[in-house]
Amino acid sequence: MKHRTTIELDEALLQETREVLGTTGIRETVEAAMREVTRAAKRARLADLIDSGEGIDRGPEMLAITRPTR
Repeated sequence: MKHRTTIELDEALLQETREVLGTTGIRETVEAAMREVTRAAKRARLADLIDSGEGIDRGPEMLAITRPTR
C-alpha cells in the first residue's frame, strides 16, 4: 500500500541524509531513512530483551546446542 502526501523538508538535512545513506532521490532517501529507523528500533528492542533475559531459552538442551565444545 502506498500513501501520497506533500511535506516540507529541510534541504540541508535531506542532503546530509542522502550522503549518509548513499541515496539520490527524495523518495528513495525518505524510505531508506524510515527503514533505518525501524531497524534501529527493532535492534534496540531485541537488545533490551536479551539484556533482561526474557524470552531466552537457557535450558540445558539449548545451552548444549549453542555453547562451543571444548
